[in-house]
Amino acid sequence: MGDEEKKDAPKKEKKFPFQPQGIPGEDGKVIKETVQWEERFNLRAMTTSFVILVLWIIGWGWLSFKVFLGFAAQSERVIKDATGNPIKDEAGNPVKEKLYVSIDGKKTIPKDEYDLKEEVIKDSYKEKTSAFAFLGKNNVNFYIFLVIAGLPFLMILYRAIYKKVSVSYVLTDYRLIVREGLFIKREYQIRLIQIRDLAVYQGLVQLMLGVGTIRVFSNDADTPELHMDGIRDPVHRKEIIYKISEQKKVEKEFYMGQA
Repeated sequence: MGDEEKKDAPKKEKKFPFQPQGIPGEDGKVIKETVQWEERFNLRAMTTSFVILVLWIIGWGWLSFKVFLGFAAQSERVIKDATGNPIKDEAGNPVKEKLYVSIDGKKTIPKDEYDLKEEVIKDSYKEKTSAFAFLGKNNVNFYIFLVIAGLPFLMILYRAIYKKVSVSYVLTDYRLIVREGLFIKREYQIRLIQIRDLAVYQGLVQLMLGVGTIRVFSNDADTPELHMDGIRDPVHRKEIIYKISEQKKVEKEFYMGQA
């Protein structure tokens, strides 16, 4: 008896966060809608951006801690002994001395050589500094890395969070709706009978991950085109939109013929 009751019990319908209120028909009556599918922006669509970001961070990390660090420290040099080994202080750190460069920039000399020159000749030299001297010799590499590599990271992270939280797509049996925005909400919609054409765009990485962009072209003067980024299985989704759209066009032609 219990098993029969379970079999006869109605199945629970899938509930969507988006609950359509219905749209006014041509005869003034409200047409009830049924949600066909709804989804949010899929973060896999940003995989290419994340890969490029990782390569960017690695590249600028190498430049900052290898190239720019040496360039910023070129205003001084490590003093070496007769055998070519660095001379170290009591703390074990290499002893450094300042470098001086001629006014015309053609000759660079160490401090010991500069001190031996006559005062008149010294006037033709100045202490050598790097382009990043204003950042400080100890932190120049960190600041360069933080600005050049850190800002793009924050921008892409913000874009990913914003799209995931604020962008959603809804397909009913009458409309295609794109909703976005956190504090200022925006909603774009196209009636399915107004859809003129559909296109799917997928890069190599997106193709492998099964995500892409659907572009919808319509005869709606207010919304002639809709971009739906980060769609899972975009080819299948496009076919669903196309099928329902064509069905609604046939139904409209039938009712107009009947009239």
